[in-house]
Amino acid sequence: MTNFLIFFTIVFVLYSLANFYVFIRGLQALPKISSIRISYTIVFIILYLSYLIGRILERIHQCQVSNILIWSGSFWMAALIYFLMNVIIFDIIRGINSTTPIYPAFATFYYESTKLILFISSILIVSFILYIGYKNSKEVTLNTQLIKIDKPALEISEINIAFVSDIHLGTVIDNERLEKIVFLLNSVKPDLIVFGGDLLDEDVTKVEENNSAESLKQLSAKYGIFAVTGNHEYIGGIDKAIPFIDKHNITLLRDTSYFIANSFYLIGRDDKSKSSFTGQQRKKLSELLSDVDKSFPLILIDHQPSEINEAIKNKIDLQISGHTHNGQFFPVNLIVKLIYEFPYGYHKKQNLQFFVSTGAGTWGPPIRIMSPPEVVLLKIKFGT
Repeated sequence: MTNFLIFFTIVFVLYSLANFYVFIRGLQALPKISSIRISYTIVFIILYLSYLIGRILERIHQCQVSNILIWSGSFWMAALIYFLMNVIIFDIIRGINSTTPIYPAFATFYYESTKLILFISSILIVSFILYIGYKNSKEVTLNTQLIKIDKPALEISEINIAFVSDIHLGTVIDNERLEKIVFLLNSVKPDLIVFGGDLLDEDVTKVEENNSAESLKQLSAKYGIFAVTGNHEYIGGIDKAIPFIDKHNITLLRDTSYFIANSFYLIGRDDKSKSSFTGQQRKKLSELLSDVDKSFPLILIDHQPSEINEAIKNKIDLQISGHTHNGQFFPVNLIVKLIYEFPYGYHKKQNLQFFVSTGAGTWGPPIRIMSPPEVVLLKIKFGT
């Protein structure tokens, strides 16, 4: 928990600095009329604090006010990034102009009006980006990936696994959105369904009160429905998340393996954030595989696409992960590529095949740009 608090503090400080920078530059673009600047300041402060206040209020008592604040704050997170990009670009141009005049004559002559036009234009552009991103976030696509594992499986030669991660059920992602995901999962008639973590967003109590997960009971797969924990199951409270997942006929794999159809092992790891919230370490992969016959295909489900070399060392054939959202929207996707070796898609490293999904839902900003939400159908063939 200490590590999480440190991480939250750093993120909040950076978030506050970005807000302050955008606020000051926006204020400077407005006419020096007290009523306009006062209104701008009030609206800005509300947007800046809305997500945090909404989450706090939601834990006390969920109501329409908390929902509005959370939605507003979620959109503001993305809007802030795009406003920040605008401001930085304008400041770079202004810096160049200070040494080498490049402003057109009308911009210099009507400087105050030009600043106001740019202010309004920025709002319109960012609003359009958010609209497109929100629309994209609701269009869950099917991504089919063919995979060959060169190990024989005794009773089956191939299997179709429907994999979905990072739904983030909660205030923003509700049962209406989940229904579309469930329909897509069932439509491919999978042999096996796997949830790759972050099925829940925050406190599961709110999900239960709003019946936001009823659609999960409609899922069907020949060999069962399985899940692993993600970091958000721990953020929201793992002790509440476990019975919730069990209640919806989903087998939760927490540092354990499951022998499917006498043919291959499905291995589920507890999320690596477990230590931050409980003080307990998840099992090492070697310990988890101590009773596993490695002559059979080994498919590992780990929410976060990390510890890749450990998977290689332990002869894992296929690892499936989520967590990254592939950045969810530009330019965060560029940052994600710097953090993770495999931020998205299919990869192969030595004996290990690796697939990372963008996820089907959203966290924070309910938008998707250059990272469409997806359900993944893994068509796996076994045998040499």
